[in-house]
Amino acid sequence: MAAPKTRSTGMHVEGLNRLLSTMNKMGKQITDDTRDASTRLAEDFLRHLPASTPPQARIITGFKVYRDKIPKVGFPASRTAGVSGGARLGEFFFGHEFGGQQKPTTQQFPPKRSDGYFFYRTLNQRGPKLAEQWFDFVTDQLEDTWNRGAASV
Repeated sequence: MAAPKTRSTGMHVEGLNRLLSTMNKMGKQITDDTRDASTRLAEDFLRHLPASTPPQARIITGFKVYRDKIPKVGFPASRTAGVSGGARLGEFFFGHEFGGQQKPTTQQFPPKRSDGYFFYRTLNQRGPKLAEQWFDFVTDQLEDTWNRGAASV
């Protein structure tokens, strides 16, 4: 039996699933427009990730934007990091994002850091603004869609 495919997100928004479900019922156009806006915001986030070390630069090039109704970035679980030892990008990412040096097998990573070195620090800094831009877009879309629907009744 294959393991389920799941993606975790960096931010949780109460009521988001209900909002997305409502938008699905409003038609294909609002969903397509929201996916386009979310893709642009996710691409903007990736452009602002600081790559201050060669491993961070390698990690950033491994990320991809997923076309979804919310801004989403990630990397395929099976993607290799392209480093000696054959590490997967996920292993490489978490080691360079949160550090190591706690065990003999993690000495190749920077010192342990719970708030992250580049990805999560950028998400914490830029995330609220990106979320605000996303909600502004969605609010405008809902207003336009609702007004069109109300006018046709």
